[in-house]
This record gives sequence, C-alpha cells and structure tokens, in this order.
Amino acid sequence: MARDPNRIPEMLAALEAAWRRNPDWRLGQVVVNAMPIDWPSSDMFHVEDEDMLNGLLELVEVYR
Repeated sequence: MARDPNRIPEMLAALEAAWRRNPDWRLGQVVVNAMPIDWPSSDMFHVEDEDMLNGLLELVEVYR
C-alpha cells in the first residue's frame, strides 16, 4: 500500500503543536502519549498514521 506523502506536513504540524503544549516532554514522551490508549507502547512501530494524528490532536486539545 502506497502512503500519501501529502500527509507528512499535517503530521509534523500536529507533532509540533502537541510538543509546544508540553515543551518539557521529550520527543518520545510526546509520541508515546499520542498513541491509542489501548496500544502497547512497545509496539508503536505498527500504529497507523491516522491513529497517531488523532492522538496528537487530542494532546493539543487536552493541554489547551
């Protein structure tokens, strides 16, 4: 399955927004905290981009 490269700017913007809301977190903390709640952090390799994007956007909302 080919992934749309146009998703990258939106993902990076969401990552930046979530991290700016939590500047004391390390990058890994932002990513793990954005993962679906029922997903084991040891398996973050398989999280779909849409799920990660939703998690990042949720972090932005929670820490407004």
